[in-house]
Amino acid sequence: MALLQRPGEILTLQIIRKKWWIIGVSAALLLFSLFFSQRILIRTQLKDLLPESNQRVTSYNRISELFSTSSIILSFEGDSRTEILRAARDARDYLEHDPGISPFIETIQLELPGDFIERWGLYMQKADDIRRSRDMFSRLNLLPFIEALNDNLEASYTGDSAEEEILTNQDEWEMVGTMSNMERALLLLRDYLENPDTGTPAERAEELAAILAIGDTYTFDPEGTMLLMTLVPSFSISDYDRLLSMMPEFRRVFGEITRRHPGVRIGYTGDLTREFDEQAALSFDLLVPSLIALLLILILFVLSFQQIRAVLLALISLVVGILFDVGIIGITLRELNILTTSFAVILIGLGIDFAIHVISNFTDYRGRGMDEEDAMTETFKKAGGSILIGGITTAIAFFMLMFSDSRAISQFGFIAGCGILTCLASTLILLPALLLVFGAKQNQTNRTYIIDYRFLGSLGGFCRKRRIPVLAASIIVAALLAVSAAGNRVEYNIENLTVTDSPSSITENRIREKFNLSPQASMTTAASIGEARDLSDTLKQEFLVARVSSVADFIPSPGESQERLKELSLFRQDPPGYRKEYRYDNEGLDNLVYEIQRLEWNMIEIGDLSVANLGEENMILKKRNSIIREIFGAEVGRPGREVFQKLINTLEADRNRSMRLLERLDTHFAPAMLKLLQPMMQTVRPMEIRDIPESYSRELISRDGKQFLISIQPTEAVAREAEFMSFDRRMAEINPAITGTVQMAIDWTREMVTESRRASVYVFTAILLLLLLTFRKLLPTLIAALFLLISLVIMFGLFPILGIRLNLMSVLALPMIIGMGIDYAVHIIHRYMLEGDIETTMTWSGKAVLLSGVTTGFGFGSLALFGSMAAVSSFGEALFIGVMVCLVLTLTFLPAVSGFPALFGRGNQNTIGRQ
Repeated sequence: MALLQRPGEILTLQIIRKKWWIIGVSAALLLFSLFFSQRILIRTQLKDLLPESNQRVTSYNRISELFSTSSIILSFEGDSRTEILRAARDARDYLEHDPGISPFIETIQLELPGDFIERWGLYMQKADDIRRSRDMFSRLNLLPFIEALNDNLEASYTGDSAEEEILTNQDEWEMVGTMSNMERALLLLRDYLENPDTGTPAERAEELAAILAIGDTYTFDPEGTMLLMTLVPSFSISDYDRLLSMMPEFRRVFGEITRRHPGVRIGYTGDLTREFDEQAALSFDLLVPSLIALLLILILFVLSFQQIRAVLLALISLVVGILFDVGIIGITLRELNILTTSFAVILIGLGIDFAIHVISNFTDYRGRGMDEEDAMTETFKKAGGSILIGGITTAIAFFMLMFSDSRAISQFGFIAGCGILTCLASTLILLPALLLVFGAKQNQTNRTYIIDYRFLGSLGGFCRKRRIPVLAASIIVAALLAVSAAGNRVEYNIENLTVTDSPSSITENRIREKFNLSPQASMTTAASIGEARDLSDTLKQEFLVARVSSVADFIPSPGESQERLKELSLFRQDPPGYRKEYRYDNEGLDNLVYEIQRLEWNMIEIGDLSVANLGEENMILKKRNSIIREIFGAEVGRPGREVFQKLINTLEADRNRSMRLLERLDTHFAPAMLKLLQPMMQTVRPMEIRDIPESYSRELISRDGKQFLISIQPTEAVAREAEFMSFDRRMAEINPAITGTVQMAIDWTREMVTESRRASVYVFTAILLLLLLTFRKLLPTLIAALFLLISLVIMFGLFPILGIRLNLMSVLALPMIIGMGIDYAVHIIHRYMLEGDIETTMTWSGKAVLLSGVTTGFGFGSLALFGSMAAVSSFGEALFIGVMVCLVLTLTFLPAVSGFPALFGRGNQNTIGRQ
C-alpha cells in the first residue's frame, strides 16, 4: 500500500504550503458554478429519457410536429347540471377573453357547435340508425314518440329478434349516452309536472325536444355529475419557457373561476399540467430531501466529534463539491431528468463519506496531542489511500454507466461520476486547507454527550473470535434470501410512479373513476382518411380501449355515406308528422304510464344483457343502477334515483292535472321536435374535411392536411399491471407505430432493466481490476468480491419480503450498490492490511465506516420518506436497504474473515493503534 502513501504525503505538503491559495481558487470556482447552474432545465417527458432512435419516440416526435397533441383538461363536478354548465361556460368565456391566459390557448372544446349539429346531426349516425330514427320520429307527439322509442329499443336490443349487441366499449358509451338522455328527459318531464310555473310550456317543450332529438352535446360522465372541457395550447409541451409562463396565469384564472363557483368542484389535468407538477415535484426532490439529509448529518456529527468547527467545515466542503458538480452540469448537459434529479442527495450520502474519514482521523490525532500539520500528515498517511481508492472505485462505478445505450442512465453516470470526483477533490484539497486555517483555532473541549465508538473494536474482535458462526450465518441468510430474490418483479406502470398528490394526479384519478377511462391517451397517424377509418374500426373492437377519436368519426366511407344520404332522402320524402292538438284522456294517460314502465323494463334488461359481454363493472350496469336501483336477479339491492317510478307516481298523483299539463306541453313539444329535425334532414352531400368543426379538425388533421391523427384512450383497467402490459402488447400488434405514455414507459423500464444489468457487469469487472491493481494480491480482491455478492443477494432478497417492487428507477440500485458497497470494504481491508489487527482497524476505521453508512442512509432515507415522486421515493428505499446491508456486513462479515490472516498477509504490527 506504500504506492498510495507517497502521493498522499506530497499532497499534504502542498496543502500546508498553499492553503490560502486553495481556498481562494475554490471560492472563484464556486462563483462560476453558481453562474452556470442558472442554465439547467428539468425535463420530465419520457421521450427525453429514451434514445431518439426508439420507434415510439420517433413516432411521438413526428406526431408532435404535425399535430397539437398537448392539452389541459378541466373537470367540473357537482350535483346540479345547471350549476356545472354555468361554471364551465363562465370558465370558457374567461379563458377566451382574459389577456393573460388567452394567448396561450389555441382552441377550447366544451360542446359540439350548434350550427354543426343543425346541419349534420342525422348524417353523423350510421345508416341503420338513421333508418330506425325515421321510424322513431315518424310521430312526434310525446306518447307516440315514447312508444316508438320502446319499439326501437326492443327491435335493436331486448326483443326476441334483436338486431344489435353491445360488444365494445364504444357501444357501451353510446348506450350510456342514450340512457342519460332518457334520464334527463324524464327528470325534466317530472319537474314540469311538479313545477309547471317554472318557465313557460314552450320553453320546457323546446328543452325536452333538444334532449330527445339531439342528445347531450357536452362530455358528461354516465352519472351526469362531472363535465370535461379540453384546452388545446398554442405551443408544444417541449416549449418549457412558454409552459412556465402559462402556468401562473392558468392558476390565477383557475383560482378565480373556483372562487366564483363554490358549489362546483373544479379540477385540472392533462400532459401540460402533469409536466408542470412533475417539474415542481422534482425541484422539491432535488432540494428538500438534501436539506433534511444535511440536517441529520449535522446532528450526527455534533454527537460524534469533539470539534464542532471541523464538522461544519466538512459540510461546507461537501456542499462546495456538490455545487462544483452543478456547475459542470450547467456547462455540459444543461438539463436534469426524473433520474438525475436525485444526484444531490446521492452525493450528500456518498460525498460525506470522504470527509468523515478525514475529520475522524484528524480529530483523533489532534486529540492525541499532535499539532494540526502533523495530524493532517498522519491522516493522509493512514486514511488517504483508502479514501482515494474508495472515491475512484465509486466514480468508476458511475462512469461505467455512461457506456449504457440509455440516454438517462448515461447522463446519470456522468453527473454522479463527476460529482464523486468533485466531492473527493473538495475533501482531499479544500477540507484540509479549511481545517488548517480555521479548524486549528478550535479549543479542545470534552463534551459528555459525544458518542463513544470504541465498541466497534470490541465488535470486530468478537466477530473474529467467532468467525465460523458469523460466516455461516452470513452464508445461510444469503442462501435463504436467494430464494426470495427470485420473486422480484418489475413494475412497468408509470402511473404508479409519478406524483400521487398533485392537483393533476388527483383530477386524473377522479376522471378515471367517473369515466372508466385513462386520460393518458396513446396515438398514431394515418396517411389517408380510409386508413384512419380502418385502424379506428379495429381499435374500437379492443376490450381495453375505451374511446377512439379520429377524422373517421366525422367522415364515413363512400359506401356508408351514400347509404346515409339515401336514408335521409327517404326521411325527406316521408317527413315526421304530429297532431296539433293531442288529447290525453284516462286511456292516454294509462298508455303513457305503461310506456314509461316499459321503458324501465327495457333499461333493466339492457343492463342485464351488457354483463354478458362487458362484465359486471360496466358503465351501462352502473348507469341503470343509478337511475333505477341495484338488481340481482329476483333480489333488489341498493336503491337508485328511481327516475321511472317517481315520474309514474307524479303522473298518477293527480291524473286530471297531469292530463291537462301534458296537453299543454305537447302543443309545443311536437313542433319543437320538427323544427330541430327539418334542417338535419336536408343534408344532400357527403361531409368533407372543411365541414368538421375547427376545434376538432385542428386536433385530428395535420397542419399540412396530409396526416390524420388517431387518439386512443385506454380503459381504467390499465391502472392494473397485467392490463397495462396487455394494452401495450395489443397496440403493438395492431400498429407498431402507436405511441404514448404507456408505450414509452414500458420501453424505458425495459431499457433500464437491461442497461442496469449490463452496467452492473461493467462496474463489477472494472472495480475488481482496480482493486487487484491496488492491493496487488488476489485473495483480498476476492474477499471484496464475495462481500459484494452476499450483500447484493441479501438486498434483493429483502425487496419482496418488504413489499418493494423493482421499477424504472430502483433497478439502478444494482450497479450503484456495487460501486458504493465496495467503498466500505476497501476502507476496512486497506486499514487491516496496514494494521494487521482487526480491533485496531475497527476502532480507527470502523467509526468512519459506520458514520459513512449512517450518513449515506440519511441521504437515501430522506429520498424514500420525503420524495414526492413515487419513483424517486422507491429509488431511495432500494438504495437505503442496499447501503444498510453493506454496512452490517462490513462490520460483521469482514472482521470474521480477518480470522483467517493468511487471506490478507501480515500487516504492520508497529502501528499507532498498538501504542
